[in-house]
Amino acid sequence: MKTNWGSISHFMKRGFGFCTLHGKRIVSWSIADCVSGNACEIGIHTGEDYRRQGLATLTAAAAIDYSLSSGFKYVGWHCDEYNLGSIEVAEKVGFKLERKYIQYYACSNEAHHLEETAQAHIRAKRYKEAIECYEKFFATPSEELPKWLREVLPQELGTHYFRVACAKAAIGEDNGALEYLEKAVDNGWLHLDFLTSCKEFESLHGTPAWSSILKKIREKLKHR
Repeated sequence: MKTNWGSISHFMKRGFGFCTLHGKRIVSWSIADCVSGNACEIGIHTGEDYRRQGLATLTAAAAIDYSLSSGFKYVGWHCDEYNLGSIEVAEKVGFKLERKYIQYYACSNEAHHLEETAQAHIRAKRYKEAIECYEKFFATPSEELPKWLREVLPQELGTHYFRVACAKAAIGEDNGALEYLEKAVDNGWLHLDFLTSCKEFESLHGTPAWSSILKKIREKLKHR
């Protein structure tokens, strides 16, 4: 809401959205990314431990049904070409591919550039390059980060550490993978089901260090 609308209050005035709950926890959501006249664009997200269960499809369908019944004639859905999960959900709820286009992304800050470049390397399976970018990003002094990045980084740091762990495991650096996996867990990355399904970590399965990490995640989840 804050990223696309500037503030939650602005979203509440003109936006809309739906979420799926597991107990009191939001596990999937689909909200309007933007609204203009009789057109809107929706976005989706599902927690990593709750994917492949049809929740995104149900939640997005609710948002689309609401938008069409509320007078919107055009409902848009944009996603990156590599985001196969998003494409699959879009097709399930009735969207048709209209066109493809090249996306350019500009970063005005070097730290932000390193973060985005690292993620691009991960997606392209250029793991050594991704690790190099992430290590430079982690070494960036806090005062050199843009204000918005300083604000969101504490919540996203665990995810970044996990990506480095995944990259190191993919190139056979098991010790480095375990080190960053520990950092990821210590910074709130607790997606147990997702972790155990990642093929990059298969060489670690059954080792004492791997069992220790799984135990640590389970303990943290108990006290969440």
